[in-house]
Amino acid sequence: MVEHKRLELLTSCLRSGCLNNGKTSDQNFGEGVKSGVQSKNNAVYNAGYQQGLQGKKGFDAALKIHSPSREMMK
Repeated sequence: MVEHKRLELLTSCLRSGCLNNGKTSDQNFGEGVKSGVQSKNNAVYNAGYQQGLQGKKGFDAALKIHSPSREMMK
């Protein structure tokens, strides 16, 4: 009896497309993660840029550099 109910449930699920809904849900989840990561690209760039500026300031201070060299101007 239990197997018969499982078979009915599976058949009903296949007819209604519930398995496809799972695939769509997975795709939506993946797209959501991708969009979330991509939305932070500018923030990551800006954080790295600011770290670079701070690193240069620290480098200049440690070596007591007061005039920019060609290498540090790049």
